Amino acid sequence: MPIENPITVASAIACGAPIDGLLALKAIRESGGICIRVTDEEILRARDELGSNGVFVEPSGAVAFAGARKTRDLLDQKTVVCIATGHGLKDMYGIK
Repeated sequence: MPIENPITVASAIACGAPIDGLLALKAIRESGGICIRVTDEEILRARDELGSNGVFVEPSGAVAFAGARKTRDLLDQKTVVCIATGHGLKDMYGIK
């Protein structure tokens, strides 16, 4: 369902009606994948953890890692690949 005026620290992916949203849902279902919601706080914690390990991404680039952290019990003993796109200089929200 479309979301009018989405507000999030992950501004690069704040799209209320993604063009390929239905295709993404289909791929998740057909692959047996999962989809979860992460909060802005979880995104920023994930971004900071990545940064402390030498990976400097913007908030949107940390969303997949935030989701993987949130579901680590479900993902136990599985290989997980998180794509961290968007260099940290693109959006430095919340960096002190």
